[in-house]
Amino acid sequence: MLEKMRGGEKAQEENIEYVRKLAEGLLKKFYSQQAQGPNLVNPASNIGTTTEANTESPFKRVSIADVLSSPSEPQRYIWGERIPFEVLTLLAAHGGTGKSLFGLQLGAHVAVAKPFLGLPTDQVKTLYFSAEDSTCTIRRRMAGICRADELNPDEVAKNLIVLDATDAPCLFDELSIGGVRKGTITKHYSELKAMIEFENVGFLIVDNASDTFGANPIDRQAVTQFIRALVQLVRGKGGAVLLLAHVNKVTSRNGKNQTDTEGYADSAAWHNAARSRLFLNSTNDECCTLSLTHQKNNYGKKQSEIKMAFRDNGSSLFVTDAAYITQTEVSRDFLRLSKRVPLLKLIHEFYLREEWISPSTNSATTNAHALLKAEDNYPFDKVKVAKMNALLFCATVSVII
Repeated sequence: MLEKMRGGEKAQEENIEYVRKLAEGLLKKFYSQQAQGPNLVNPASNIGTTTEANTESPFKRVSIADVLSSPSEPQRYIWGERIPFEVLTLLAAHGGTGKSLFGLQLGAHVAVAKPFLGLPTDQVKTLYFSAEDSTCTIRRRMAGICRADELNPDEVAKNLIVLDATDAPCLFDELSIGGVRKGTITKHYSELKAMIEFENVGFLIVDNASDTFGANPIDRQAVTQFIRALVQLVRGKGGAVLLLAHVNKVTSRNGKNQTDTEGYADSAAWHNAARSRLFLNSTNDECCTLSLTHQKNNYGKKQSEIKMAFRDNGSSLFVTDAAYITQTEVSRDFLRLSKRVPLLKLIHEFYLREEWISPSTNSATTNAHALLKAEDNYPFDKVKVAKMNALLFCATVSVII
């Protein structure tokens, strides 16, 4: 190649032009070899030509002229305007708070289109990917959920697939190529993708990020790639992803005394790439109460906090905020005859004496527990979850009276 170069001023210009064309040819050859996939565009080609190499562009032109005359459908949510379709929602909590139980219980309710914690669900074929809990634990939890929430396991199984992935949890890992670490999906991801497509899954619950993500959790690019890869699994169905994750050390130490809204750990990409974000926090360990706050929503306003608690046997979660309770969804634990009748009798006695009991859970001195706990035949214990039980009962039983 170099022997073609000549001396002299004119020759130098010819040599420069020769080198430029030579480099351009090498670049075209290199990019041609690189652009093998259908979603890659050869940057050395002529943009705007009608050659075969340019027929498939990764970019989609958005029509805006008809946004009023032909509007898009409103944003849809799988559950209570908190888990939107077509994107990933991050649910973070400290270890042991109850996020796995929350995810499994939500999946069971979505499978049969039954309200969860007082909020509506959209019936979607659901897959729960458990990378943390094994088969026996999952089965025990599901049995408790079905009993407490009166769900038929046969009906739930028609629309809910639960996978024990504890032996093959990693969906996204990183490789070292020439000393450069690069994030990539794993063979287990490909296997999960094939199952989701075959089963027509529209809602994927992944428990949890620390087990399924094998790359550097503070690597912004890797985190974003992982989240997009999860969304890609259900994109064909316009589905949604709920990813369970742990919180950072500061948040976990603060517990109920939270002063920040960073309900996630490691890179800010976990917050940025998720389109909706939920934070489950323990508010009272003795009473086993929790709160769910909506910390991010890219498609509308953040929804109000939901207060909930574990049932006495720990089988499932129930809502304790009367604002989310309807007559048909009153907690069954508190309407059993063994406690319902004695409590109604007490309320009746108080009313005969014109001592009024407030149905409000926020009335400190006139709520049911405050007024009735001193009575000998008060059906609840006077400690732990008893106060919440009585408050919830009377907030709903006021309709019966």
